[in-house]
Amino acid sequence: MVKFLIKIVILFTIGWLIYAKFFGTAEEKNIARNITGSFVNLVSGITDAIKNEAQKGTFDKALVKTSEALRHLAEQDTKGTYKQRITELEAERKRIEQDMEAAKRLKSTADTVAKNEQLKKDFNRLSDEINKLSGEIEKNNK
Repeated sequence: MVKFLIKIVILFTIGWLIYAKFFGTAEEKNIARNITGSFVNLVSGITDAIKNEAQKGTFDKALVKTSEALRHLAEQDTKGTYKQRITELEAERKRIEQDMEAAKRLKSTADTVAKNEQLKKDFNRLSDEINKLSGEIEKNNK
């Protein structure tokens, strides 16, 4: 019963907005325009929040995968030849983790977006370095 009432209210609201936008008086058209504009802003804000949360989740997953990759590199380096480079990459991973935590505390959306872009670049660079080092270790072990 409640679902039915909610559907009726939603349909009535959409119907009224369509009527007011096309056939209403100037005042009704203005009200409909304000309502649809507010709705668009609301939906935009919600999608931005979801994207931001998804981005944070992606960075958390990337951090875990990076840690696993570095641990795997350390296991592959049986001769200890690349220990220094692995340590440097681990220090870079820790720096990125600290930047990630700092980005979570930012209040400004513009600052958060800029920080997220920088984190993407940092993760990509670290990933490239890990892949490169993995190839070198594999060649050295043969």
